[in-house]
Amino acid sequence: MRTTNPCVSATLGVVLLMSFMSASFAYSGNWETVDDLEEPVVKMKATSPGHSVFGEYVGAHWCGPCMSSASPSLDNLKTSNPEDFTYVSFYESSSGGWPNDSPINRRSHIMAGSSGYPTFSFADEQTSPCLKVGAGGNNYYDPEYSSGGCMDPTSNDFQLDLTTTLDSANSQVTITFEANYVGPQPSVSVYVYGAITEKVGADAYDNGVKPHHNWRGWLLNSGNSGFLQITLDRNDPVQHTWTKPLSLVRASSGYSQWENFWPVLALMDGPHSSYNEFYAAIDLDMGPLVDLGVSEFESEISGGHIGLIPGDQIALSARVTNNGAEQHPSGADLVFSYMDGLDHIEIHREDVPSLSSGQSIQFNTNFDTTALNSVASGAVSIRAALENVDSDRVSSNDNQDLFIPYDMPPIATRPVTVDGSVIYRGEALTFELSAIPDDNVDDLTTMAAMLEYSLHAEQAWSSDWTTSEGLIGAGGNLRVAHELSTPLTAQTGNYDTRVKWVDSRGQASDWLVTESAFTLQNAIPSVVSPTDPNHAGMPTVKVETVESIPITGLIWDAETELGELEISSSAPQFIAWDPDSESISVEFDRIVYDSGGSPIPQGLFISIGDGEDTNTGTLLFNVIENGAPRWSSIPPQSFDEGESASIILTSFVSDTDEEGQPTNPSQLGLEIVEVYPDEAFETILVGHTLSVSAVDEDYVGTASVTVSASDGDQTTETVVTFFVNDVNDAPRINPDGIQRIVTKTQLATSVDLSEHVYDVDHDFEDLWVDIESFDVGSVSYDFPTGVLTMTWDEPGLELITITAIDPVGDSVSHVMEIEVVDSLPLAWEGLDDQPDLSVTFDTLDYNTNPVIAVNQITDHGLADIKIRWQVCNSLTGVCTDAGSSFGLSPFSIQANEGAGLRVGDYVGLTVTAVDSLGFDRKSEMLRSYAVEPVDDASGTEEEGQEATSGTRTPYFLLSVSLLALSTFLVSGTVLLRNKSRQSKTGMHNEPSRNQDLPLPPGGLPDGWTLEQWYYYGEEYLRGER
Repeated sequence: MRTTNPCVSATLGVVLLMSFMSASFAYSGNWETVDDLEEPVVKMKATSPGHSVFGEYVGAHWCGPCMSSASPSLDNLKTSNPEDFTYVSFYESSSGGWPNDSPINRRSHIMAGSSGYPTFSFADEQTSPCLKVGAGGNNYYDPEYSSGGCMDPTSNDFQLDLTTTLDSANSQVTITFEANYVGPQPSVSVYVYGAITEKVGADAYDNGVKPHHNWRGWLLNSGNSGFLQITLDRNDPVQHTWTKPLSLVRASSGYSQWENFWPVLALMDGPHSSYNEFYAAIDLDMGPLVDLGVSEFESEISGGHIGLIPGDQIALSARVTNNGAEQHPSGADLVFSYMDGLDHIEIHREDVPSLSSGQSIQFNTNFDTTALNSVASGAVSIRAALENVDSDRVSSNDNQDLFIPYDMPPIATRPVTVDGSVIYRGEALTFELSAIPDDNVDDLTTMAAMLEYSLHAEQAWSSDWTTSEGLIGAGGNLRVAHELSTPLTAQTGNYDTRVKWVDSRGQASDWLVTESAFTLQNAIPSVVSPTDPNHAGMPTVKVETVESIPITGLIWDAETELGELEISSSAPQFIAWDPDSESISVEFDRIVYDSGGSPIPQGLFISIGDGEDTNTGTLLFNVIENGAPRWSSIPPQSFDEGESASIILTSFVSDTDEEGQPTNPSQLGLEIVEVYPDEAFETILVGHTLSVSAVDEDYVGTASVTVSASDGDQTTETVVTFFVNDVNDAPRINPDGIQRIVTKTQLATSVDLSEHVYDVDHDFEDLWVDIESFDVGSVSYDFPTGVLTMTWDEPGLELITITAIDPVGDSVSHVMEIEVVDSLPLAWEGLDDQPDLSVTFDTLDYNTNPVIAVNQITDHGLADIKIRWQVCNSLTGVCTDAGSSFGLSPFSIQANEGAGLRVGDYVGLTVTAVDSLGFDRKSEMLRSYAVEPVDDASGTEEEGQEATSGTRTPYFLLSVSLLALSTFLVSGTVLLRNKSRQSKTGMHNEPSRNQDLPLPPGGLPDGWTLEQWYYYGEEYLRGER
């Protein structure tokens, strides 16, 4: 049975509907109703597939392609191939509509995969090309029919017979159906598709054409629920009958009811409810099968060989069988022939006699193949074919072919060596041999190989050293192995080989010579493999100890005594070779462990010479402890910069006694041998705990600490490595020089922050510098250069916050104080702890006019120096004299109009200048008081020193003045009288007090009092003071 995918059916339905529509539109004539028309003329005869073909058709009276193409095509196909083709039509008439085809409902079954009319299904198929929707022309279904009609391949395994009998008394028709299975199976189960049709339908299309094989009723099982199911045993015919009323059909187109009563039956593998395979079909036009075929064809080469060599005799045997349902007449021929190029060359011909159904006959002949020519990997084609067969319906079994391969000589291929092409005397070399059979007869299992050798170019071929080892590999990698074993007495040099192959019939290949196929060398000394039975075993030595090891069983030479060998090595573990004792001295400096902590063997690479050749090899030694403390690998430790780490070393050191037995490592004494770099770290070892602390908080890198372990007898050292991880540090600001800056108003001051801001982890260019100031417009920062520029118009204290941020986001800030001034002070000696200026007077005695010298203590690089002096009286508060001196040269003053200093007078000094930085500098007024002369030499000397120093305090001078005032009051009468006298006589010399004198635009001159201005202001305005 078959099943149909509904999705596929729907898709095909759309495609077929489009075909139907295009076919429908092809019709352009006028359709008229005609009672009876001529049957269409047969256009052509379709090629028979050699078996019966069955199909089902669905159409309608109004369908253009149905009437113009589909029905005429089916009628033509049936007319031209009446014995091989039959079908059933489900037709919608203009008068009765669709027939009621229940319970089978075949029309819906057929249309499940279609989308329009006409639809024709070969053998119950639901997919293209077996399901055809639409039609065009009068032979639309011929290609599918000739291709087999989608019938099951075993169609010819079924023989069908159909008869009908009319009982005219009651108009009942008896339908007798017989089926016989002749196939290879013991039995098959089938369903009988049975339908009563009108050979020519009584209803017509709209154009008058009448469809054929119109369905009128079913031939069902006894329950009338479905098709009859029967079991067919091989060669055991089964018969079944149905009785139906003649009235099921109508007369039409000159056919009576009886003539138009047309049963159509078919065998399928499943019930009507599924889609099935159809085996065979029959109607009343389809007679018994006529088929004569070649059922057997065999050959045998003389000698029983598989392949053919021209000249062989071949016995041919063919059997002819009548597969038909009836007797087959004589007249057919059986022809034996072979192919020569594209031509069949006849070997022998036999007449086939008349054969009854199922009868067979065997024919034999002999074929001399001398005339044939062998072809590499080729074969001769021999045929047994029937000719002159009458009415044969199955042509596919009219001939059989045999293909006999030619047996060719093999072709040798170059042998391949397994382990190189150089061997030593006494060793063996394996060759892998293969060949090309050059035919389809032989393979390596049916061919034999011969391998021979000879010294190069001497042609002295021999196989004494070679033995076959049989087949190796499998499939396409199958080879024949030959071993070539050389004796110790063999001559050294290059050898040639040659190989020949012989197949199963004795056909031999040519000798294939390979020059210098292998080289035989002197049997050099070698290291005995540990897997060799003669190996003496792996020697055991103590680490860091010179040991003497006999080489017997470790080194071998087939031709030379061990004592005559020369053994050397460049390995540091090799000490010496002693041929007399046949031993080598070695010393290993360490033990090597595997991942599990177990010691592993260590190798010693040596060179061994026998006087003729030199070989190399590796001796393996088991190295054990020698009793000294042993350090294992200590994993590197790590800690962050500026921090510390500790590690307990006990688990990394071990110790053994003299016999190599472990002892307690905690009893070992540990000491620190060296620390590098020692200036960056502080290292402490307490017991077995090693602690390392970073002294330099910015150090990043590696610290190595060498530690020794001692068991009292032996000492060993190891290095413990500490990695100091780089931890990002915040930027830093060096405040030196920028903590407080004094600057002048309207003077641009610059600070290169790249000299003060730094980061141990990043370059200055990678830092972000942020500047904050209350007066934003007075500060600018140039990121590319790192220069901060500041300018203020007003004096005062300014604060600038500098913030440096690194790429990680860590930051640091510094507040810079900026003192903005109009001018900077100049400090006097005696008035300040850090004086800038000093002054000396040659005298400050009463009634003298001193010479003054101002000196620079601190080198400010002063320029434009102006020294303003004035003489004032502390008692009266009146300044009598003033003037200026430029530079630092000594200058003299005239006090009281040259009369000299008086009691209570002081000399006031004020210095203004510009320093090297461009700052205006100004001192406070320094007051130096006049003193009474002292006659005492010592006193005069001291007073002179004090006057010279200019450091008398106002308190001292005030005391002197008070003393003088007391004296003055005691003699007040004299003084008053003298004063009155002076007032009268010298009034014109004393200045008058002018309280209404206006002040100059700039206010009082420097050092003046208001009282002085009232007395001497007019002189100042006249330029006299």
